[in-house]
Amino acid sequence: MDVLNSWRQSISFVLVFSFVDADGFAGFDAFRVAADTGLVVGSYGALCRLGTGATFVRKGIHQPEDKKLRISRSTLIASYDDLLLALVEGRQMTIAAIATDCVHPLPPEVIVAEGGSTYYQYYVVPDGTGLAVEWPGLSLSEVEGQTVFAATRAVIRPDGSAGVFANAFNALTGEDEFPHPGGFQCVLGESVKFFYASGDAIEAFETHDQVDSAFMDGKEVRLDVYGDLCEGAKPLFLSAGAEVLAWVREEAGDSPGIHFSQSIADLAGDIVVQDFRLGPEGMLHATIAVFDPVDPGDVPDVSAFNCTLGDAAKFSAPDYDRAELTDFASVLAAQLSGAKLLAEMDLSECVDPTGQVDLSGVTVGAYLRDLVVLGPGTPEARIFLSAFAVHSDPIGGLVYETFSATVDENGNALVYPGLWRFGENGEWGDDFRETVLECALGEGVRIFEALIPE
Repeated sequence: MDVLNSWRQSISFVLVFSFVDADGFAGFDAFRVAADTGLVVGSYGALCRLGTGATFVRKGIHQPEDKKLRISRSTLIASYDDLLLALVEGRQMTIAAIATDCVHPLPPEVIVAEGGSTYYQYYVVPDGTGLAVEWPGLSLSEVEGQTVFAATRAVIRPDGSAGVFANAFNALTGEDEFPHPGGFQCVLGESVKFFYASGDAIEAFETHDQVDSAFMDGKEVRLDVYGDLCEGAKPLFLSAGAEVLAWVREEAGDSPGIHFSQSIADLAGDIVVQDFRLGPEGMLHATIAVFDPVDPGDVPDVSAFNCTLGDAAKFSAPDYDRAELTDFASVLAAQLSGAKLLAEMDLSECVDPTGQVDLSGVTVGAYLRDLVVLGPGTPEARIFLSAFAVHSDPIGGLVYETFSATVDENGNALVYPGLWRFGENGEWGDDFRETVLECALGEGVRIFEALIPE
């Protein structure tokens, strides 16, 4: 799991590895990773007893079926056509890859693992050979103090066969450190499993106002694009889609609309950044930039296309209600119970005490996959939450747009906006510098709990 913390001097990813063993011990190892260098700049950890200092809770939806866990609301997908249908319908799925049941050339002494994800993006290739489901990550390098851009891909073919491949590109050298490039040959529905919640109803949004309301209502929105119906440089896919993890709505300026992005390392180790903007006129504007992250002189390869909403671009979300959490205790209780949380920051309702920054008309939203309590049990206790998006930048390659906030027990909130990148002088910095906005829980900062139907 990774979180982006926004501080005043710099930003760092917090890379956390949690674990539980057969003896009942559980804990985590956490590493702070500088966003500008990819180097580990600090670490800490904890070892606890399972059920005492550390607890694991099950989310109320989208989990694989398992009688031992008393989960029985999931549907296992067993065919290529059913998987493709579930993807284009916008169903939220859990992926489980059981490498021990796949065919591979590794000798017996090599330990293989099982893994999966609840976040992914997919695309269907135009030659009819299949579809790819992939998910990105950040992990530790084999070289102490360094990190890798990780990516896992499951290539599903129409006959139900599946290949699972992984890459781990060193953030400094670009070298692929994953030692088994041949991947694993698996079977859909057996060693590569896709599950979705059986009772889910999917709601589609066909106009800009409907999409805007879905984001503002805290829906878990996803986008599906049909490449052959888009205008401009044709995407190299028949269809593609992903969940929108974080978004920014701008009511004015040069680019009004809803902005969001996706990023992943491709097979060559280049970083692919996909920037999207849904304009008020109902057109989805997409820009894809591909660049070498370890070559400071690399010129990004940029392509762009436009997709009409409701035809070439479709937005959808699971159809369930939400409840607003209006105090510190309810937010903490919901997080510890495994609730799905969403956050919204309406910066028009926040105040910059210096009067130097005007962010009126800007609203930010994100799913809270991670939440931290600073100083628990003390009068200074504060909930810390953060979200970020990666965008392409013609100068530094990448720009990190960050929004972090803290909320104290009285509902007072502070918001730290950030726009981090390398400038023309080669220096790393934040366009917002020392900006801190004063808000309140329930006004400028709002947190919602998804109400899962029984």
